[in-house]
Amino acid sequence: MDAAGSIVAYNRPMAPEKLAGLARDTHLGRMLGVWSGRILEETLADEYNKTLVQALKTIHDEQTGPMAAKNRSDEFVNVADPKNTDPVVRDAWNTMGWQIKQDAAEIFGRADYMPIRKDMINDAMGYRSAGVTDPWTGVTRFSPKTQEQIQKTMTLMLGNDAFKRLSQAEKLINNGVSYAKTTVIVRSLLVGVDNIMSNVFHLKMHGIGCLRFWCAKSGFSRVPCLDFTLWGLVFLVAAKEIHNPKKGLQALEEEKFATTCLKDSIQITLQIYTPKKDSTDTLTDI
Repeated sequence: MDAAGSIVAYNRPMAPEKLAGLARDTHLGRMLGVWSGRILEETLADEYNKTLVQALKTIHDEQTGPMAAKNRSDEFVNVADPKNTDPVVRDAWNTMGWQIKQDAAEIFGRADYMPIRKDMINDAMGYRSAGVTDPWTGVTRFSPKTQEQIQKTMTLMLGNDAFKRLSQAEKLINNGVSYAKTTVIVRSLLVGVDNIMSNVFHLKMHGIGCLRFWCAKSGFSRVPCLDFTLWGLVFLVAAKEIHNPKKGLQALEEEKFATTCLKDSIQITLQIYTPKKDSTDTLTDI
């Protein structure tokens, strides 16, 4: 039953053969853990909801109280009013738990009273997505005449089972879209690969190359001063300059410089593959 005492749903037990196919976990220890986690989740949810109501009370007092620069009381809507003319807001309030309703009555000082600014209702209570069966349920902002015309039109097109068929079609489309999203985001791995590449580029922009990150995570010694990729380029330049066919003093100086770069590159390479002695080195030390 709803808040007005009207019947909105019936309890229909499942057939025993259907319940047998659920493969429910009957292990007491695991179920106690699941129940404990659920209790913790509900406790935290109640705390968050109470914080939300307190914030709404602060906003209401600041914008409608005697100290307000401009009285904006006409912009607030009492979403807890049982006689609220907006069926969407009224239905949203009816779906709220008893704890948040009790907190609202305690914080605002009276029952059935929780004013929220009109432009904040969706943020505070959530956004309702319209459905094709709303003209039958009445939870819609369409006028009663429009709802009646929609019902008649759909019944004329789909027969007396129009509500059932529309509901099944909507559910089928939603499931198809959900499966497509899961396929694109999870099964195809495209989004995961893009995220990894984005993280790599982000680290690179802050001076942390792939090899330096791998060294820090794998327990190898840190690379001083420069990223190893830069030293790889130096190694290539050095190898090219060593075989420079030019003669004279300039060629000797270039060869000397290239040899020095090559030695430094090899030394750093060996240092990379030397296990750390100090296990306290972190990525920030690189």
